[in-house]
Amino acid sequence: MIYVVRRALSYHLFTAASLLLRECKDESDPKREDMRDAITAALDLLDQVSAHSALANCASVILREQIIAADLM
Repeated sequence: MIYVVRRALSYHLFTAASLLLRECKDESDPKREDMRDAITAALDLLDQVSAHSALANCASVILREQIIAADLM
């Protein structure tokens, strides 16, 4: 049961962070810094469980690549 919860939460974190990343591309958005903080927090959470969840590990790698491609961090 814990595996299923971890998997679902990892998926939702990844999806939310990916959507925020798309929204964060607008440099004139006053909430851009808050979105960057949320993306970083999601990445940190995914990294914390990546040793126990293959989905979290893959999500972390993909999200990191998206961040680099967007030149966000």
